[in-house]
Amino acid sequence: MRNDRAMMGDKMTDHEGSRYELVADCRLRAATDLFAHTWNPVVLAALRTGPHRRNELRTTIGGISDKVLTDTLHRLLSHGLIERHAHAKRHLASNTA
Repeated sequence: MRNDRAMMGDKMTDHEGSRYELVADCRLRAATDLFAHTWNPVVLAALRTGPHRRNELRTTIGGISDKVLTDTLHRLLSHGLIERHAHAKRHLASNTA
């Protein structure tokens, strides 16, 4: 694989002189990381209509495994792009006669 200098002779290009290091809190890096994961935009698009329960979300998206959905939701939550609201579990009443 050839590098820039090999392609341009030994002459340094303007492109090389303007390089900078991406830092961890850089917005460009955060955006790139967000869209580097295939399911992030898909989950965000499914959530644009409003809140969904996890199973509703999985049904809406289709073709996503539980593990991938969980990982994606955790990632989006850690980036502050979604909020999680825990709901009380429904208790089923049973009558015995």
